[in-house]
Amino acid sequence: MDLLKHELYKIFSKKYLFVILIVLLSLFYIPNYLFASKDIKINRQVAKYSKPYEGEITKNNKEKLFTLTQVYKDKDENIGKIYDTVYSNYTAQDRKRVVAISDTLKNNNESFYDEKLLNKTFQFEGYELEKLKQTLKEESQMGKENTYNYKNKELASKMYSNLSTPKFSYIDGWDSKFNSSNALVYIMGIVILLGVSTSYANEYKSKVHTIMLSSKKGRNECVIAKILASIIYAMVVVCICELASIIFSIKVYGTNGFNAPMQCLFDYICSPYNFTIGQFWIISFLTSIMGAIIFAIIILFISNITKSSLMTFFIGGCIFIMPILIDSFLVGQFWWKKIIVNLSIPQFMNGSKIYSVFSTTNVLGRPVIYPYFSIFYAIILTILFSYCLYTSMKHMQVN
Repeated sequence: MDLLKHELYKIFSKKYLFVILIVLLSLFYIPNYLFASKDIKINRQVAKYSKPYEGEITKNNKEKLFTLTQVYKDKDENIGKIYDTVYSNYTAQDRKRVVAISDTLKNNNESFYDEKLLNKTFQFEGYELEKLKQTLKEESQMGKENTYNYKNKELASKMYSNLSTPKFSYIDGWDSKFNSSNALVYIMGIVILLGVSTSYANEYKSKVHTIMLSSKKGRNECVIAKILASIIYAMVVVCICELASIIFSIKVYGTNGFNAPMQCLFDYICSPYNFTIGQFWIISFLTSIMGAIIFAIIILFISNITKSSLMTFFIGGCIFIMPILIDSFLVGQFWWKKIIVNLSIPQFMNGSKIYSVFSTTNVLGRPVIYPYFSIFYAIILTILFSYCLYTSMKHMQVN
């Protein structure tokens, strides 16, 4: 326990880390707040005028909102704009719901396109639920129940069938919150890199490592203490970033939509998970923590191998940024691209992307959904790098 307290003190006593974190969050949120602050009153009004139409989406309500938009366009410009926003939100949440089937680690043979679904192509197989059920029935008659493809489609059919009917809710704050998660990933990555990359490097530089390696605790308990301290630090960084995100969202948009289905969110209309937005927020937050922990342990391992904080920062930065660059700028269906992106640290630290569609991996002939697979992957990585760090310290010679 004393060693853990000592390791925690070594990290948390570096005030510049939290200064950098606050500066980065300020640089992102203060301009956004200044830009959005003029609309706070309007957002509250949009939430108020949305209230009567919340619940199951109907053609009658949609037509009524369209009529009100036209009526108030000339009668009262301010109310007309509010109704126009409500109508736009209603229309967006009334988009076609598609059964989106994707493989976590393999590219689709061809992209899916539907003009009613954002009018763009998607990297998944798209089905109408009833059509998918009919396909399963036909394949069952052909005796394909034991094939992986059938099991995968059957699981997708069950998950999408359990979803509630499309509902409307004012969720602009939550849309903003999840859209900002990409920026937070960069901030978390930088601050975790800065905090953990010096963990072993400073000790090698000051020759303290010779004392560590000369004692039994240095080779055993000290390694465990460093791992736990790095994990705690990574969790604190994620919590601070998440707190800043929620405060901004509530301040600008309010708390509406916490109990709405997550399919109300603009980027998650095709999600198969039967979560409310509140539940989805908690789950994505825990996923972010999982990604941050993996990243911290990998950085700790690199720090011990390179014995240089600068080299650790460079290598760790490459591990972090390369999947983002590949995903953003590498055009083409390379077989390894999806593996690198979907098993990358930023993907898990984002916390929410892995829940956007029905994505599975073939594990011994059984479909394992992406979040479950990611948990297994995270546990394996954590154990592997922790063991490698522990073993390398145990067999390291004193120079």
